[in-house]
Amino acid sequence: MGILNTARHRIRKVAQENTIGNKINPADYDRVISYGCSFTAGDEIADHILLNKTFEETNILKENFFNQVQFYEHYKIKIPNETMYKNAWAGQVAKLLGLPIESRAYPGYSLKQTFFQLYADYKNNKIGPRDLVLVGLTGPTRLVWFEKSKRSLDSAPLHNYIDLKNLSSDGQLSIMNLFDDNILAFDYFSSLNNIQQLKNYMNIRIQPMTVSNTIGTKEFIMKDTLNPEIFRYCLNVWEDARSIILLPKVFLKDKVIDPNITLCKYKHPPLQSHIELAIQIIDRCVTE
Repeated sequence: MGILNTARHRIRKVAQENTIGNKINPADYDRVISYGCSFTAGDEIADHILLNKTFEETNILKENFFNQVQFYEHYKIKIPNETMYKNAWAGQVAKLLGLPIESRAYPGYSLKQTFFQLYADYKNNKIGPRDLVLVGLTGPTRLVWFEKSKRSLDSAPLHNYIDLKNLSSDGQLSIMNLFDDNILAFDYFSSLNNIQQLKNYMNIRIQPMTVSNTIGTKEFIMKDTLNPEIFRYCLNVWEDARSIILLPKVFLKDKVIDPNITLCKYKHPPLQSHIELAIQIIDRCVTE
């Protein structure tokens, strides 16, 4: 009997993992709105289109610049822009659905910053009942802070935060101890919990961008260093969010998924990865 129950449990688990409970009916929507970080804003993926060059030629050009900011400043490319976000995964989904898209994703956003933006837009009536809201999950190692001079919210990866503040080695160690994996994971999944609860107020779907921000995969970067109670909390939040996750185990194809893939110079998955993700979302999540 124990063996039979175990088998049934495994069958139910596999069925649950492969069941998409949040189908999208295009007739229910007039517009797609996207939120997230650079993966959803479309950084790099359309640079070759903007410069009228091949992908390979554009990657070689970028060898002359220290970072993405310098490259875009040199070629006077504003980010994000329409060409970028229309080619990103959410824009590709909108195109396949036959709907217009408005992107509110921005490079460098943390998940907490995305939640603040979503909630503010909801309260300010910038999200309507016939809007399909698509959110790309960013990584869990981004900190958010308020810039006193600008009175605005900003965020960056933890290592950037340390570098920007020009801290001593002792100061860097203090920051790393303050924002250890448990704090980062708890903060990240608390933001995810807030986002998933917005399903009561808008038509929202979320999509992991990489395996590193997905607690349901063995590659989740903090899994082996978390306190058991924190890890259990993360698992519970992930389970609660499943009702609005489009494809929990499908991602933008990168080096982790395909070692042979050629990334954009500044490490973003290429255009083809966005197209492939959009096609899978349409094939598996859209109803007639």
